[in-house]
Amino acid sequence: LFIHADTLKILLDSIDKVDQLHAYRHMKFYRNDFQGMSDSMVYIIKDSTVYFYHDPVIWYEENQFKSDEIKLVMQNGNLDSVLFNRNVFLIAQDTIDSNFYNQIKGNSMVGWFKNNSMYKLRVYENSETIYFLWEEDLTPVGMTRISASDMLIFLKNNRLETITYQKEPKAKLYPMHQIPQEELKFNGFIWLDDRRPKKKEDIFIW
Repeated sequence: LFIHADTLKILLDSIDKVDQLHAYRHMKFYRNDFQGMSDSMVYIIKDSTVYFYHDPVIWYEENQFKSDEIKLVMQNGNLDSVLFNRNVFLIAQDTIDSNFYNQIKGNSMVGWFKNNSMYKLRVYENSETIYFLWEEDLTPVGMTRISASDMLIFLKNNRLETITYQKEPKAKLYPMHQIPQEELKFNGFIWLDDRRPKKKEDIFIW
């Protein structure tokens, strides 16, 4: 794990062991399986919990996660779970046509990992999705916009497998040639791939 910030601060416990690591201003980190950036970060060594504050972004595989605050929990160096608080926004570039973006929004979200692979997500309150559909021969079907109170998502091999919309889901399907331009993206959409650290040296570039 490689971390860079304007200021790094280490706090020791009563027996002079490292207890916390604080990173302030222009924090970026790089690990082979996930990367991120935020204004500040607090790493609690004892319980392997990392807190990201002020416009944090985490990239995992092809997914960009953004929310007001992010809490990442690790166990024995492996990813265990992640909690996104307030104004959650998940974006992934469509694998068939990179001009389109699959999106998930909600008030909060929790993700769980097995063997460092995310396998489940639960989105809470005001959940919404934008998703592009294709036939097996890559013929376009269209775009769906679905809203519900909560949703449960299962992933397989880091790709979406199923979504269950809970509590009064409402759906609309647009044929590909009839999608209104304003419906393609949620309000607040921002794609930050150009700021993603794709190698450890990139943590020095803000």
